[in-house]
Amino acid sequence: MLVSCVARYMRNQSAVLSFASCLTKDTALLKGENATPVLKKALKCMEDQPKVWNKVAACVSTEEGSNLLMAAWNRQKEIGVVDNGNPIVAFNGEVVISNVEDLDKFKEYVCLRLENNKKVQRACRYLLQDTNVVT
Repeated sequence: MLVSCVARYMRNQSAVLSFASCLTKDTALLKGENATPVLKKALKCMEDQPKVWNKVAACVSTEEGSNLLMAAWNRQKEIGVVDNGNPIVAFNGEVVISNVEDLDKFKEYVCLRLENNKKVQRACRYLLQDTNVVT
C-alpha cells in the first residue's frame, strides 16, 4: 500500500523506485507483523519529501490506500500471480521477484531486463557499481 500511495503522489518513476528500493532493503522488517517500524522506515525513505509524505500518510490511512492496494492485487491477478502475502515485482507483465528475500536484487533484475536499451546502460552501471552484476 505504501508503494502504491507513493506512486500516486510522486509522479517521478525514479523517485518511486528509489523509495521502493529503500523500503525493501530490510527484508526482516517487512516480514514482521508490526506496521510501526515499517512506517518509520518509510518516513526515513521520504525524509527529503515532507509534503509528499503527508499525502502518502493520509493515503495509507484512508480508503484511498485500500483502493490502490486492491487495484495492485487486481493487476497481480491479471498477470497470473496468486496472492500469497508476499510482495511481487513485475516488469512488463512478467514477474521478476516473487520472494521477499529477492527484493534486494530489484535493481539487478530491472537492469538485466533492460540490458539492450542503450539509454539505460549507463544508469545501470552506476546503480550496480557496488554489485558483481555486469551490464
